[in-house]
Amino acid sequence: MNNALQNSLVDMIRISRAGLQDVKAILKLENNVWKENVTSIWDEAMAVRYGMVLKATHGKQIVGALIALRTWHGEDYICDLVVNPCFREHGIAHRLKKELERRIGKGRILTAVKPTNLAMLKINHDLGYRKIRTIRNFHRDGKPHILMEKRV
Repeated sequence: MNNALQNSLVDMIRISRAGLQDVKAILKLENNVWKENVTSIWDEAMAVRYGMVLKATHGKQIVGALIALRTWHGEDYICDLVVNPCFREHGIAHRLKKELERRIGKGRILTAVKPTNLAMLKINHDLGYRKIRTIRNFHRDGKPHILMEKRV
């Protein structure tokens, strides 16, 4: 894709807060990308209502989403960040995380990343996240995740 076309695509992506009307589309995006049901429609609705769910849209299509919940300790934990593979490498994940930072103001953001997800590890590093520790068996599936934090 040439630079002019790529820049126009990026300019057409809008980041905003998701509403209850977006729940089904976000769930469908997650299921298509992750190839499994990682959440339920009820989880998504609760996150939209009581957490911070941001969406990236291209026209009317939701092409990315970030789901964050406030912990009992007042931290914001990013539960999921998903981008349609056709729209990756256009800075959407970076923009979703920056928008989360802007909206929460001051605080601590936590996220857990698979050690094999080099793209997300790079994004987190570029945005100033630091590794806290590696958690074995994070999703009770035997696979480790790297717990990272950023203070904003």
